[in-house]
This record gives sequence, structure tokens and C-alpha cells, in this order.
Amino acid sequence: LFSVGISRNLTVLWILGLVLGFGVAFLPHSVLVRTLKKTILLLVFPIIIYLPHLLFSGGQALFLLRLPLIALAIAYYSETSTISEMLAALKGLHFPDLVLLQLDITIKYIDVFGKQLMDLLKGIEARSYGGNHRFQIGSNVWGILYLKAMRYGEELTQAMEARCFVGEYVKSSRSFTWKDWLALIGLVIVILGQILLGG
Repeated sequence: LFSVGISRNLTVLWILGLVLGFGVAFLPHSVLVRTLKKTILLLVFPIIIYLPHLLFSGGQALFLLRLPLIALAIAYYSETSTISEMLAALKGLHFPDLVLLQLDITIKYIDVFGKQLMDLLKGIEARSYGGNHRFQIGSNVWGILYLKAMRYGEELTQAMEARCFVGEYVKSSRSFTWKDWLALIGLVIVILGQILLGG
């Protein structure tokens, strides 16, 4: 993702696309289908937002080449890795426990608050049916969501204390396999190639 995001060279983007395509091509069929569907879904909104700017203001066409690669990388990672595996990998790279805790809670609560926001909007839509009531959606919705976040935060703290969580993540006992080394060497080669080609 970082390499695709900073790259300004078409050749480098092509190489990164080949690397991503090579990784996706060897996925099991069911995971491959889910990855491609998720990639398409991730592409719809950014393209709708950026296309008018590209057509009327002469935006960067290179950005449109980056979008599919970014969406594919996110979909590939989300389908092949779990949050616990990602946290274990970051712990292996000696990330502080506080950063891991914040990342863990943030990722899990994005889904929770997304569902809460959808429920709030459905409730407002149901109450305003027929146009008899007028609701100020903006600040009211975010205020309710903030209060719910505060309550959930307190409940989460109590639940973690009840389970004797002391804020430490245990380092995984799994060691690198030849596939891990192959992926790591491939990543280093791609980054070195990007540096040598000048971005």
C-alpha cells in the first residue's frame, strides 16, 4: 500500500500490479472470488468521487491507476489475514502494546459504530415518514453516536478489567516459514526496485 501510494512511475506501478496479481492468482477459488468482489466494491465510491475532477479539472490520471491496486491490496489483505494475526505480526516487529491496544479497539469498533450509525439513520427515516417531522440530522446524530461511544468505552474497560487484561500482548510463538521469507524477500526486491527506478 505504501509503495503504491508514493509511486509516481508507471513502470513501478506495473511491477507492483504484477506482484499483487501473482499473489491473488494463487488464492483458493472461494477466497479469490471474495477478494475480487471486495475490490470492485472498494473501487466504486472513489471513482465516483474522483472522476468528475479528472474530467473537468484535468486531475492526475496516475491516481486512477493507483486506485485498483490500492483496492486490490486492501481486499487481498483483509481476506487472507485476521486482526489477531496482524497484531501478532506488529508485536513481532516490537510495536508498543499501547499502539496495539488502540489499533485493536479502533478496528473492532469501526464496524460497531457503523452499524449504530445505520440504525440511527433508519430510526430517523422511520420517524420522519410522511414529512410531518423535521429533524436536524447533522449534530444530533454525531452527538448520540459520541454518547454511545463513551458508554461502550466504559463497558469495554470494565469487561477488560474483569478478564484481567493488563495491557500486554503476547508475542506469537510461530516462527517464519519459507513462504514468509519468500514474501519478505519479494517485498524488499520491489521496494529496492522502486528506489532504483526513482519512485
